[in-house]
Amino acid sequence: LKASLWEQQRLGIKPRRTWKEAVVRWLAETSEKATHDGDIKKLRWLDRYLGALMLDDITLDVIDRVNRECRTAEIGCVDCKKLMAEHVNKFLAPILKRRKSYEEDPKRVLSILEEGTKKARSVAQATMAEVRAAVKLA
Repeated sequence: LKASLWEQQRLGIKPRRTWKEAVVRWLAETSEKATHDGDIKKLRWLDRYLGALMLDDITLDVIDRVNRECRTAEIGCVDCKKLMAEHVNKFLAPILKRRKSYEEDPKRVLSILEEGTKKARSVAQATMAEVRAAVKLA
């Protein structure tokens, strides 16, 4: 959690959240709503189709397609799972391609790690200098 907050504050990296994480958080934050029980039922239904996705992969097109095809029985549950698998595979394709390039060039990986270590050390040293100054150790 600390590392994630540091990445957000110092590097501007936004964390990716899963559908399930968002649902759990939303339910916790809205537990006082009068329609909470109805919301749970709706979210359970959606979870069958969106549960394997990251939030940024859930587009209006995905929701419209699931809504239309499931409600009109154009597709069954197996087909919905295939639909979700398509989206997951489409998302993973460029990642797997990059992974393969790194597997083929381990020296490049070591170089990237060394460069990242230097950058992290520089940021950490600056942060520690601020800490020491704040607690009057330096």
